Amino acid sequence: MNWKHFLLFIAAAWGLQAILTMVQMQNYRRRFSELAALAKDGYLGAGSSAGRISAGVVVLLTTDANGKVTHAERMKGQTVFARFHSLPEVIGMDMQSPAALPLKIYLGTGSPVRAVAVTGLLD
Repeated sequence: MNWKHFLLFIAAAWGLQAILTMVQMQNYRRRFSELAALAKDGYLGAGSSAGRISAGVVVLLTTDANGKVTHAERMKGQTVFARFHSLPEVIGMDMQSPAALPLKIYLGTGSPVRAVAVTGLLD
C-alpha cells in the first residue's frame, strides 16, 4: 500500500465521519423540534456536557406551565451512533421545587458528565 492509498483512506474516513455527524445533528434537531411542539404551554430545556474520555450527554426536558416534567430524553455516547432514549422515571417531577435535586443525582449516577448536563439545564 503506497502513500496515495493511505491518503485516500484517510479522506474517505474523514468524509464518512462528516456524514455521520450530520445525521446525528439532524436527529438532535428533529427531536428538539418535536419536543418544542409538545411544550407549547410549558418550557423546553436542553443541557449538554462532554467528557474528555467519558461519554458525552445531551438531556432534553419539557415541562408544563406549572414546572412538571412532561417529557424527558437523554442521548449518551462517545460515537455518532448515539440516539435519544426516553427517561420515564423523570416524568412528573416538579422542577420548581427543591425535590428536583434527586433528578440531578439520578442522571449523574456513575457519570459526573450527566450531572453537569442536567445542572446546566436546570440553572
